[in-house]
Amino acid sequence: MSNQSSKRSSELRALDKKYEELGKRQPVQLTEPQEPKRERTTISDFVETSARAAEEFETTGWIRGAPK
Repeated sequence: MSNQSSKRSSELRALDKKYEELGKRQPVQLTEPQEPKRERTTISDFVETSARAAEEFETTGWIRGAPK
């Protein structure tokens, strides 16, 4: 019976050590998935793009990316 008891106590010590190691780890923080941030279009970006589109339309007759 003594052999079984020492085996059991060594198992418990091993478990204690395992749980102690687990306790030292940092908990994982769960966060909500977030949508990628979109770049904000400034007014100057819009004006520049519009000017390029107008120039392209004047030279080619259509705007790239627009349906024909």
